[in-house]
Amino acid sequence: MTVVPVVLSITAGICLFAGGIHLLFGLSRRPRDWVHITFAVASLAIAGNTLAVLAIHTADSVDAYVAAFKYGFGPAALGAQLGVLWFVAFYTGVRPRRFLLALSLWFTGIVVLQLVLPYGILFAGVSGLREIALPWGEQFVVGETMTHPWRWAVDLYLLCHFAFLLYATYRQYRRGDRGRATLLAVAILLFFLTSMYDGLVDTGVVNTIYIGELGYLGFVIAMSVRLNRENIQTETELGRYRTKLEAMVDERTHELQQVNEQLESEVGERRLAEETLHQRVEELAVLGRVTQLLATVTDLPLALEQVGEAIVHLFDARYTYIIMPSAEDPQ
Repeated sequence: MTVVPVVLSITAGICLFAGGIHLLFGLSRRPRDWVHITFAVASLAIAGNTLAVLAIHTADSVDAYVAAFKYGFGPAALGAQLGVLWFVAFYTGVRPRRFLLALSLWFTGIVVLQLVLPYGILFAGVSGLREIALPWGEQFVVGETMTHPWRWAVDLYLLCHFAFLLYATYRQYRRGDRGRATLLAVAILLFFLTSMYDGLVDTGVVNTIYIGELGYLGFVIAMSVRLNRENIQTETELGRYRTKLEAMVDERTHELQQVNEQLESEVGERRLAEETLHQRVEELAVLGRVTQLLATVTDLPLALEQVGEAIVHLFDARYTYIIMPSAEDPQ
């Protein structure tokens, strides 16, 4: 049976899928969503780390074992550790920038030493490979190693690393975000315990394969499900707000249309009133001129002709008849 390679391959595939999905989501948002981006970096690095562990346990020589450990496990661990570190910082909102940068530089230096030293920073030497038989018959190898004098730098880093993760989770819990903090704490605890177990494998205290990838997998699955659920909730709320906003816009647009129609009606009425007033003013002016003309008349036919012209102009008529009563007409 090939249970372990299948499990590790599935683990790498799950982490690759989760990393790709969250990377696309984080990069597509404006502004960039660094929670998803850092989680994606961690997930992709964990996938690489898992494949490196598979190469370590299936190595057929010391040189292959050391190469997989130095050039596969080391750089992948850099991405995984720093990805998890910054993800927790952004996820919890606890971001002491100088401390985080110091930890990042610290672990970067560790990985540089891992690549430069002959057997990496964890081992001073690898004398051979010992076989490990699992209960169902599968066999893998683990190196017969000697602990490097500088290994304490790695162990101290891991203590600071996990101390910050738990501190950030505690701060998140104290702020009242207990559901998210509890899930994160469980994932970190699983991550921590499996990492400590792998340290015992390195030192030869336990004679098994590495199981840290199972802790990584639990961390990736738990946090990916949580982030996806939060995304769905966010999209649902945004949809509800969008619907509400569209309804408000439609309502305000309808109100503005009614106001515009009312204003147009009022403007038309005002314009009609102004035209009527202007016409009445002209009529009064003409009547005033007629009165003045009749008051000073000396030539009645000429005066009547001028009065007729004024009336025609005032009332827009073609002609005007003026009937003068005579002395014989009855009263």
